[in-house]
Amino acid sequence: MFLPETGVTGRVPLSIRLIGSTGIRSAIIVALIAVLYLVGLPLLDVVLRAPAVDAGRIVAAQGTSVVPPEDWAYDADSDTFHVFTQAGATLIVTPVIEVSGTLEEAMQPTRDQLEGDAEGQWVVSEPQEFETIAGDPAILLSAQNATDAQLVWIVQHDDQQVSVVMTSPATSLETVFGSAQALVESLRFSGSTS
Repeated sequence: MFLPETGVTGRVPLSIRLIGSTGIRSAIIVALIAVLYLVGLPLLDVVLRAPAVDAGRIVAAQGTSVVPPEDWAYDADSDTFHVFTQAGATLIVTPVIEVSGTLEEAMQPTRDQLEGDAEGQWVVSEPQEFETIAGDPAILLSAQNATDAQLVWIVQHDDQQVSVVMTSPATSLETVFGSAQALVESLRFSGSTS
């Protein structure tokens, strides 16, 4: 194929097909379009799909913040912690403490107390480990009897730990657990940039 106005023979370059002219300016325009497709669009997709993690973030206790799910009401009157409530459940985020042990070691006294409570007749689960959205390691211990449920989460960041304690009627546990877990997973330590 011969284009008389350009002097090009054979296969027509992409820059001519897209822009209609030859030269370095046309090549730069084609390169910028390629970069937009290869880098810009995937980056835009990531930004648009990313959840608004910090939307609604509040201070939960001294040294921590959380994003409470919409169905949890909270009382911000305390200077040291917030009390969250929903469907008869109460969830408290305690202030940050300095520690020098593991999550399992921190959870053991709570586990021993619940298992040793003959009057409460608690059925205590094995602790479950998970990570928060910020990447901090965490552990959950749950205990239940015929009428009540207690859940204790401990989240650790470096040498700092925070406990989250929830008490709930056994009948509402299924209703509140998912959003309580989401609240704990949103927990971020004040010094953390994760």
